Amino acid sequence: MKIKKMDIIGNCCRIFLVTILIAGIIPLTSCVKNQSRQVIKIAEMSWISNVPVINIMKIILEDKLNYKVEFVPTLYGELTFLALVKDPLEVDIFAECWQLNFQSLIDKYVINEKKAEIVSTSYLAPQGFVVPNYLIKGDPKRGIAPLAPDLHSVKQLNDYINLFDRDKDGRGDLIGGPEGWNATKINEWQLESWELNYHQLIQDEWVSSSLLIASYQVGEPFLSYYYEPTWQSVKLDLTWLEAPEYSDEAWSDYKVWEDWKAGKEVSWKPGKACAYPESKVLVVVTNEFKKKYPKAYQFLQNWSISLKDLKELCFKIEIERLPVSYVASNYIKENPEMVNQWLKGIK
Repeated sequence: MKIKKMDIIGNCCRIFLVTILIAGIIPLTSCVKNQSRQVIKIAEMSWISNVPVINIMKIILEDKLNYKVEFVPTLYGELTFLALVKDPLEVDIFAECWQLNFQSLIDKYVINEKKAEIVSTSYLAPQGFVVPNYLIKGDPKRGIAPLAPDLHSVKQLNDYINLFDRDKDGRGDLIGGPEGWNATKINEWQLESWELNYHQLIQDEWVSSSLLIASYQVGEPFLSYYYEPTWQSVKLDLTWLEAPEYSDEAWSDYKVWEDWKAGKEVSWKPGKACAYPESKVLVVVTNEFKKKYPKAYQFLQNWSISLKDLKELCFKIEIERLPVSYVASNYIKENPEMVNQWLKGIK
């Protein structure tokens, strides 16, 4: 049977057209699927431990639960809570809400107004004052002699003002945090209550971190407010100073001091402040979250991560300069049992 040249050309054209249509349909279908995915917005906070946490959450929510995740840059707790409760909502998840630092916001928006909900405790973390260990024990390898071998408590700090007087004004200097952190105010309360002749250096966290690291590298004395998890706790040898033991009664003095500083008619006297308790780092969501994103809600209910793991993740990101997406995805890959726990009960 003789095949005409035109039939061959026609068949080729039809095959070509079908191929083009199929090629067009596949990305179109994919596009439609992606558009149908629910978008969850996570607050992107300024501190380092927040980086691995929200990126791990993002991968689980997108790859395992088929949501789409967007990060919303939010610097401070007050702004984050406002983004959680305003209409329309700007943020769905506050992944690292430090309970002690944001207790007044939790009281207002979670407990009283019920505009947000605590889903889980991510991890427990310490806060307090630290000094470099070489200040107490020295560092023979770097030729550093111990300048304060007996220093172990915040109550001794007035005896060492000369070591920590960075600007030579006769007062010791505490490297503090940003103006917007509640911890910065708590540090002021502690300094005044313990009657320490110290001034807190208040600046952005990256400035505080730079001061701490620069001082450590050249072997200078320094006193700093500190919290974990950070990469510094993996790389630097720091000593936590002892402080009066935490109690609810002693901690309530902070509120009295705060009112007194604001000029309210209350009486406050120094002497009652205590150490920071171990802080719960909470996952907070909008009050509509459970209804809108049931699978994501159950994942966050199951969520927790160890302080040790977070410190190592921060170190990989900040010091080893590994890409955040790689660090997060590799952590998920190496911890299948934890992932199974996070996804437990989700259908």
